[in-house]
Amino acid sequence: MIDAILIILFIIALIFTILDFKDNKSQFKAEMKVGGSGKTIKSIIISLVFTFLDTIGIGCYAPMTACFKIFKVTRDKYIPGTLMMGCFGWNALSALMYIQGISVDSVTLAVTLIVSAIGAYVGGFFIYKLDVNKLRLGMGFVLFIVAIIMVLGLLGITGVGGDSNGVEGIYLVALAAIAFALGILTNIGIGVYAPMLAVVTLFGMQADFAYPLMMGCSSIVTTVTAIHFAQESRRSERPLYDRKTALWIMLTGWAAVIAGYSVVTSISLDTLKIVIVIVIFYTAFMMIYQGFKKTADKVAEMEDAEMGLTNNE
Repeated sequence: MIDAILIILFIIALIFTILDFKDNKSQFKAEMKVGGSGKTIKSIIISLVFTFLDTIGIGCYAPMTACFKIFKVTRDKYIPGTLMMGCFGWNALSALMYIQGISVDSVTLAVTLIVSAIGAYVGGFFIYKLDVNKLRLGMGFVLFIVAIIMVLGLLGITGVGGDSNGVEGIYLVALAAIAFALGILTNIGIGVYAPMLAVVTLFGMQADFAYPLMMGCSSIVTTVTAIHFAQESRRSERPLYDRKTALWIMLTGWAAVIAGYSVVTSISLDTLKIVIVIVIFYTAFMMIYQGFKKTADKVAEMEDAEMGLTNNE
């Protein structure tokens, strides 16, 4: 049943994405020229590297956000939508692989996925309407929290764990509440992996069983959020995401998912995680600083100039 829901949602999101491209054909053609081949190459490299890392459990939203920012791939306002629209397809594939391959408790899995989807749906009505500086502050503070959780995991503080493949009672209620909140936060491009892994191991689950929960939750909230972004982008005069970058991530992520799944149990990535944490901290502070200072978005100004536009919102 979970598999069928993920596939159906993926098909719906794909249809709305195609309709968005079709309904905004002239705008889409202009966007595909922005940034030239340099933007295309950066988008593909970021997609392949971080989709691979996502599949082995590190998570891609925070480091992708950092790379979008550091390498000036897209404007700040478009980062959340670009992540959702670019990642929903291969996220579904990744989730299906792990749900089939690891036997997590079905009730825990179903509750987590359903509640997180509700959170993503609710959050989609207001998160994308935030102005760029509020969005920067939101992304910055939550990235900071995610980095802290990753540090705690590296230090072994959150990795308590147990031998259970699910939770029940008050732990299930608490997990549902956290999944709902994570669903909302997905709308500003914050992933679920680090907080979900921390929570389920603290609740006594074996870390391996976190993978279906992380992947399934990520897939369903990303897809629900992508449907929101595609629908609203179709109706809006300006897109709500970077169609060019999202398309390249969408097209190239599949190969990295398959490669990542094949090596998930065979490598140690602590050093890489430390580097990623440093990058996320840097990006979090940069987002918060720019949000408070209300600095101009240079990428938005550059891309608008290329398309002959004046409003960078």
